[in-house]
Amino acid sequence: MDQVLSFLHTEFTLLLSAMRSSLQLELTSMSFESDCIELVKLINDEED
Repeated sequence: MDQVLSFLHTEFTLLLSAMRSSLQLELTSMSFESDCIELVKLINDEED
């Protein structure tokens, strides 16, 4: 279970970094994609 949490944490951290970088570049219209289903579910607030 620790590996799953660590992987998810890493994916989320990278996404936040990309979002912050986009905002620093004053990009206001952004779209992000991920192959991490767990992250996508958390962001979209989907339930199992």
